[in-house]
Parts: sequence; C-alpha cells; structure tokens
Amino acid sequence: MWFLIDSHTYFEERSEIPFFEGLVAVFMNGGITFLTTIVTIVWMSRTGRETLLTALDTIGFALFVYAFLSSFVTWFIMGTFFYLFIFWEAESKVEFFPTVSMVGLGFVPLMFGSIIELVATIYYALTVPPASVTTTHALIAGAFGVIPMIAMMGIHMFVILWACHIWNGGVHQLGGVSPRKSTIVVLSIGSILLFELIILASL
Repeated sequence: MWFLIDSHTYFEERSEIPFFEGLVAVFMNGGITFLTTIVTIVWMSRTGRETLLTALDTIGFALFVYAFLSSFVTWFIMGTFFYLFIFWEAESKVEFFPTVSMVGLGFVPLMFGSIIELVATIYYALTVPPASVTTTHALIAGAFGVIPMIAMMGIHMFVILWACHIWNGGVHQLGGVSPRKSTIVVLSIGSILLFELIILASL
C-alpha cells in the first residue's frame, strides 16, 4: 500500500505493477456505489407513495445500472487515455496492461470515499424522513441537508486528489513523462471525475 503515500518512489522501484489490487478496488468501488443506490431507492420507497419499482423508475434504470458499471467504464477509458498519452509524450514506452494496472491502484482512495458515502447514506436514510430524488447520490444532491452535502463533496474532492497523486506518480515514473505534463494531464482527469459527481448530484 506504499503507493498511497509516495507514488513516485513506489512506481520508480517496481518492475511490475500489481493488477489484482487495482481490480479489487475498481470492483469494490462500483459495488459500494451500487449499494448506495439501493439504499437510496429503499429510503425513497418509505414515503408510502412509492414502491421499490416506482422509486427505481424515478431514478431511472439506466442511471441505476450506471452506478455499478461506471467504475469499470471509467477504469478502461482512463487506462486507454493514459496509455496513449504516455505513448505520445514519454521517453520510454510502456505496455497497455501495466498502465491499466496503475490506473486501478488509483481507485483505492476512490473506494474509501465510496465507503464513507455509503455509511453516511445509510445513517441519514434511517434518521431523515424519506423524499423523492432523481440521483444515485442523494447525499451530495442535498437530500439530507446542506452540511452533509458539503462535507461529502469535500471528502470526494480529497479522495480524487489522492487518486491523482497515485496516477501522477505512475504516469511520471512509468513513461518518463515530465512532472509538469503528468501533473497537468492527471489533474485534468481529476477535474472530469469531480465534474461527473456534480452532474450526478444535480440530476
């Protein structure tokens, strides 16, 4: 787990990037987000005016499925993007599989954020009167209040920056990309992830 603290040294000293740890983080992140969506639907159905099916229909089946698949889609897209970026900019070429493995490791802090959101959603779902929402992220949508929303968005921003730290070290060390260029491209990806959360919260 040293990559969580000093990603540059970690990737510099390793000849192989572990794949399984990243795969588990991606799967767990998607599964936990999916559980958060289920908790939200159950919470909505407690209004008495909606059943589980009508609550699911309110959120939308596509968004419901996306809650689980988004981690895998994001992982593949980011892996492809970083691979092409390193191929174009790097002094040394890196294969696709190590790049995807590196991206997967960045999902570990994202998984931490998803766990916190799940626990908080369960807590507020048990203590706050049910209402109807159209997002899979009721917490950051403000359904449980402004303060929990701001706190959770702050946590998501922190874990995204933490993931960017891991990806930055990977892009810089794996391909020999300059620190400036790797930082710019990684922070751009982090901004997209944050923007995605904002869109989901505003649905």
